[in-house]
Parts: sequence; structure tokens; C-alpha cells
Amino acid sequence: MKKVFILLVLAAMAFSFGNVHAQKVKLNVIGGYSMPMGELKGVYPDDIGTDPEKYFTKAGFNVGGVGKYYFDKKNSIGVTLSVVYNKFNNSVDNPDLATKNIKFSVSNVEAGLGLEYRLPLKGWFIPFVGAEFTANFITGSTDITNIYDAVDSWGMKGATRFGMNGGIGFEMLAMPNVSFVVGAKYQMFNLIGKDTIMTNLGAKEYGLNDKAYGIHSARNLGAIQIYAGVNYNIDNLFRK
Repeated sequence: MKKVFILLVLAAMAFSFGNVHAQKVKLNVIGGYSMPMGELKGVYPDDIGTDPEKYFTKAGFNVGGVGKYYFDKKNSIGVTLSVVYNKFNNSVDNPDLATKNIKFSVSNVEAGLGLEYRLPLKGWFIPFVGAEFTANFITGSTDITNIYDAVDSWGMKGATRFGMNGGIGFEMLAMPNVSFVVGAKYQMFNLIGKDTIMTNLGAKEYGLNDKAYGIHSARNLGAIQIYAGVNYNIDNLFRK
């Protein structure tokens, strides 16, 4: 019985390998941990007064989807289209005598268009590399709770920046139309479009202010994205 079960598993895996390699259209649903880089991270209040200024986030998460279409005969070279939500936070207790807690938050919706190369290997473990040009829609907030438990909330005016990401990953085959993916990317959120807004702000609203101004240097926002998820081969949805 045990031998029969092993043979059935091997047969299913063999079928999966052939079927997955024949798929041209894929959808990855992913999520994971995001580590802020550049001026996006910072230690409060130790980094107050540094140049460039910090955004004081500490850790974050990501969740989203990646569509892929492979256009060569070996299904190795593909176009990717992604939408990923990134959230970065930091909560600091008792930073000074008048403050009980301060929370920093920066959110980014990243839409990417890029290319991917999958190594044309046979087996259950397929590496890939890719890069994307991205549009980033950035917002944020700062909430300050004083020693009397009164909360003073400030919101960041939404900003659009353009950047890129690049990384590596692995697809691990499981079933004919489903596999698992893991990977890591380095994301650069604001390579293009840096700006400083000091006017036309609402009450308790501040700007991203990542362009150099006055005595302050330009600020760079980036992150290392570590993710895992499920891949669906969706070719059958486009077949009659």
C-alpha cells in the first residue's frame, strides 16, 4: 500500500511538472514582511536632527498580487503586472516627559510593470529573477498621545512617486494548477518625482517633503520586501 501511494504521488508530480511548464498565464497572491530602508526607517528620538531627516518607521508588511504572462516558447521570459500594498509602522512609548506615546505610519500602494525570467528547468523547484518600473501612491500619519491621554493626530498629504524594484524568487510546484512562491525584492519608491510642499496644506496636514529644501538633503524611501504566497495557473480561464 505504501509503495502504491508513493507511485501515485510521483505520477501526480510528474504530471504537475509538465502541466505547469506549459502554462503562460499566472497569478501570484502574496504577503509578507517589509523592512524599511533609507530615510524611511529611523530611531525616535535618537535620529531627530539628522540630515537627511527620517520618517521614523521600524517594520512593516506587504500584501498584493502579481500577474504574469510568458511569451516565449519555453515560458521563461514574461511580462509582470503587480499591485502591492506596503505598510510601515513604529510605536514609541514615553519618548519625552510630556509624551506618553507616538505612532509613525507610512503607507504605499505600489503598481508595477516589468519583466521576469524563469530558469527553464525541469523539476519541482524553479528560480526566477525580475525587475519592475513602479508608480507609488504614498500616505502616512503621526499620532501623538500626551501624558493626559489626549491624542493629537497629523496626516500626510498623499503623494505620487515613481521608482523600481528588483529581486529573486522561487516557484515550488505542488499541483497541476497551483504552486507556491517565495521571494525577496529591493524596492525604491521615490527615484522620480521628489517634491516639497509647504503651502496648500490642510489643518494638521504635512507633506512627504522628500526633495532637498533649505538646509535639508533629499530623502530616499525604500524597503526590502520578503514574501510568500500561492500561484494559480489561469490559462484555462482564457480557453474556450
